[in-house]
Amino acid sequence: MKNSLPFGSKLLSIILYSDATNCDTLEKSLLHPIYIILDNISAWRHNKPDAKQLLGYLPIIKSSDTTEKHSQVFKNIIYKAFYKSLEIILNPLIFLKNGIDLSIDNKTFWFFLKVSVIITD
Repeated sequence: MKNSLPFGSKLLSIILYSDATNCDTLEKSLLHPIYIILDNISAWRHNKPDAKQLLGYLPIIKSSDTTEKHSQVFKNIIYKAFYKSLEIILNPLIFLKNGIDLSIDNKTFWFFLKVSVIITD
C-alpha cells in the first residue's frame, strides 16, 4: 500500500473495533458500539481510554427462535446489515480521496487513510 501513495505522503492505518456492551445495570440493554483507533500509534497507547473514538453503533438483529437464528437467510441479513452499517459509518472517508493534512508536533503531514483491521465479536 505504501508504494502506491503519492510522493511525500504517509499511510494512516485505521483499526475498527466493536464489542457488545451492556448499557444498564440489569444487563438487558445491549449495544454494539464501534470505535476507531489509529494503528500508527504505539501498541501501549491503544489501550488507553482516550486513544479510541466512538464512531457509532452497529445494529443488533434478533431472531424469533433458534431455527431462524441458524438459517442461512438470517445469517445473510446479519452480514448485509453489518456491511451496510460500516458503509454508512465510514462514508465520510470517501470524501478524503486526496488524503488529509494532520499537524503533529507543530509539523504538518499528508496522510492517506486505510482501514487495516476490523475487530468485532
